[in-house]
Amino acid sequence: MTDHRLVSKTDPILRKEAELFDFDDPQMDPEELSILLQTTMIQENGVGLSAVQLGIDLSVFCIGHKSQPDEIMTVFNPKIVDYSVDMEEADEGCLSFPGYFMPVVRSKQIRVRFSRSDGTTDTITLDGFPARVFQHEYDHCIGKTFQQRVSRMIWERAGKKAKILLRKVKRGEVTA
Repeated sequence: MTDHRLVSKTDPILRKEAELFDFDDPQMDPEELSILLQTTMIQENGVGLSAVQLGIDLSVFCIGHKSQPDEIMTVFNPKIVDYSVDMEEADEGCLSFPGYFMPVVRSKQIRVRFSRSDGTTDTITLDGFPARVFQHEYDHCIGKTFQQRVSRMIWERAGKKAKILLRKVKRGEVTA
């Protein structure tokens, strides 16, 4: 498999709806794609990574944490079938927008349907942080970024803080 890098925050692929993964005529090996997403997410210290963030136009992402690699889940053709009315605001970051952190409002609980790399379909309920990460990555699959989930003022403030943070990282004063 060819090496993939995170696309730039200005890449148009981040703002278009991704193509569904076709298990009958796969665009690429689903297991290889799963491994690529998971290893890249771990290398980048993320908790979620969408195929589109690697320039791969497919509705696929993984979520999880490097401290529990066996628990990382790769999700093909996700759908959110129900959102709770209970909302929660929490800071989010995105591997496609280095240094940007801002409060985003999302549903506390969601019910989701997706396929696994072997093509089997699951429907599960997610609460709290896993629900937030799933919603963030699902947004990538439908062509949205977290920039579209906040006001212009919050986005601009986050951008100023990101520039300061990235300068400090470059100078070695902090680690990303």
